[in-house]
Amino acid sequence: MDKENDVLAREAIRRHFSVLSKLKDKTYETLVIDIWLEGWRASKWDDIIDCPSNPKLPGLPIVRQANAVSEMAIAVSHLMSSRYDELVFDTDLLIVGGLLLDASKIVKMEPDMQQGRKI
Repeated sequence: MDKENDVLAREAIRRHFSVLSKLKDKTYETLVIDIWLEGWRASKWDDIIDCPSNPKLPGLPIVRQANAVSEMAIAVSHLMSSRYDELVFDTDLLIVGGLLLDASKIVKMEPDMQQGRKI
């Protein structure tokens, strides 16, 4: 993947972070993509999908973990809201938080699975 080609890189990020499609406010989508693109360009990863969520789990891409964290936050918020009428959750913020929770890992980790430079 050509991370320097802005259009292709943004499309790749949008495709890999499928939970972005659940955002009501599309401004957040642009911001999340901007942050991931900046990290990806600063990283040594050729393809964003190749960066693992943990060096000990090379087969678990960080993008899958980020989607899962966002989906879990949504599921828990629905459960809590169904039990407590007074609780209201901003689903967009739960999604954004889940997607950005470990965004720095793409820079901190390197393809050789050693700790990388710090941001």
